[in-house]
Amino acid sequence: MRQDIQFLRGLAVSIVILNHAGFWPYSGYLGVDIFFVISGYLITGMLQKQISENNFSFVSFYARRAKRLLPAAFTTFAFCAIAAPFFLGSQELQSFKEQVIGALTFSANMVLLSQAGYFDGASELKPLLHIWSLAVEEQYYFFLPLFLFLLPRRYWVVGTMLVMLSSVTLCAYLMRGHPDSAFYLLPTRAWEMGIGSMVALTRLDITRPKWTKVVFWPSFATVLILPFMKLEFSHPGAITGVICLATAIIIINQRDFFQKNPATRTMAWIGNSSYSLYLMHWPVIAFANNAYMGDQPASVRIMLIAIGVALGLALYYGVERPVHKAKSFKPVTAYSAILGLLVAAFLVPLKLSATSQANTAFPIENFRDPNAGLDMACSQNGKYTPYLQCQSSSSPTVALWGDSFAMHLAQALNASKDANFVQATRSACLPVLRYSQFAESGRNNKEWAIGCIEFNDDVFASIVNSDNIDVVILASTFKGFTQGDPYLAMVKTSDNMQNSSPISEKQSLTALTFTIDQLRSFGKKVVIMAPPPSSRQDMSACLERRMKNLITFNGGDCSISIAEDKTSYGKETQLLKRLSEIADVGVVDLRENLCTDTKCLTILNGIPLYRDWGHLSIPGSAEIGKQFNLYANLIRIAR
Repeated sequence: MRQDIQFLRGLAVSIVILNHAGFWPYSGYLGVDIFFVISGYLITGMLQKQISENNFSFVSFYARRAKRLLPAAFTTFAFCAIAAPFFLGSQELQSFKEQVIGALTFSANMVLLSQAGYFDGASELKPLLHIWSLAVEEQYYFFLPLFLFLLPRRYWVVGTMLVMLSSVTLCAYLMRGHPDSAFYLLPTRAWEMGIGSMVALTRLDITRPKWTKVVFWPSFATVLILPFMKLEFSHPGAITGVICLATAIIIINQRDFFQKNPATRTMAWIGNSSYSLYLMHWPVIAFANNAYMGDQPASVRIMLIAIGVALGLALYYGVERPVHKAKSFKPVTAYSAILGLLVAAFLVPLKLSATSQANTAFPIENFRDPNAGLDMACSQNGKYTPYLQCQSSSSPTVALWGDSFAMHLAQALNASKDANFVQATRSACLPVLRYSQFAESGRNNKEWAIGCIEFNDDVFASIVNSDNIDVVILASTFKGFTQGDPYLAMVKTSDNMQNSSPISEKQSLTALTFTIDQLRSFGKKVVIMAPPPSSRQDMSACLERRMKNLITFNGGDCSISIAEDKTSYGKETQLLKRLSEIADVGVVDLRENLCTDTKCLTILNGIPLYRDWGHLSIPGSAEIGKQFNLYANLIRIAR
């Protein structure tokens, strides 16, 4: 067993655990990239030897992989399945069911991509989030033997280089507009494992050219220091390449240094159990993230690391190591037994949880459902289409225009017997003319911003061309007017040119007042609906935990403190106050109804008001509309 590789494994799992525990949340995930290079090197070296000696068997290869990886993995899945009904809310439990399916089918990366981005807040609540990297490796293990077996040996190096070049190119392309896809998918991460494969195929680990010896110590320093540096970079990207190349240089050198140095030997000892530690540490943290409302103090995070490490070592010495060393072990038998245990452990508690009754006037599972307003079709993505299902009547006199914070008002407006409105909404798209926020990369990029501006042009045209509509409600989170780096403002000028600049209050107020003036010039009245009080925490999860008696460490009364709300919406509240003065426009703010001097309600007459951190739930929106006569108040204030 090579001490240098075990050292790298120990270092990789250590920095990943520290990163996940929040002690160094900047570049610690680079540890996964170290694992990728190691995996590519070891698997390719083994395949190269067996194929060259005409001793390769697909059945034997995949059986050995199953024996090495599946018992510990399935034990982890079973552990998570047993714990899930006691820790996870309805949404998180549904997500977990999909994660289990992805984990069992080695498609966890694709399942997680379909659920949410890795850097989204919800990712912190997924017990099997970390299995995405194992899925990527397993997919690489599936295709690599076929690739090497079918391709003539003289083309192995060239073929691998072409695959790596294609992978890097695709990765760079997707990072601009689809960073989640670039992060999760094998085609965009294959180049990292390909670096390890190239080391084995070119025999650099045997020839050890002089230049590799010269760059050893800089490479060693890189893997020690780079993951702990506070860097702002896209991942995977150039920094990812640096850490992968540094890892490859260390593997090539095979220095005795790692065997002789006590510190590196200790890290290598950790590396022996790195697979089990990786499997077990994150579920412990994720379950705690679900049960702990608010930021966890350092003492709690240290305790979580200790529990995760203890469970990881138990998994290593109790399952992984004995099974791996057992000569008579039959992978198929073990697979069936553990899978049966998993299904039983998961489905029985889940069934009991699903049949439990909550003390509420409506199904508790429903209040955290997505709230797109009158219909899911009202959450539009392309050009604006005035769908009939997005109207409360055949001849609406009011237009509800905005982003998802307009969507969640639809039930509140519809609670009035006089409701007569059309919903024109697109998620994250501010209800203003000739303006949108954007980021250079990610979902809300330039292309998205241009689409948002065009959507709003269509909405405006639909409103002003309607003889019936006389009131326009502009509703939004309004954060697109206050966001800083990496967001910029896109402004469409009169000659249809889109100019980019840092977001500023002056520019934001100009866009809002211009929109209001344009609507009024066509005889339309305007009113602004402020976003409701909010906390950075998901209060709907807190409420559900209380109602279902799920394990909760510090939920309190699930209210939103005034201090939290000011942190969340202080800038937006001041912006709307300034807009009210400049444009003489009415602003309706639910804080007047829901908040005292110290806190804001999240439950009204037994009805949970929120479905997540800031959006109103379907029943909560309806209750607010009924209790505060919201529709009539908005019409009255419009001018």
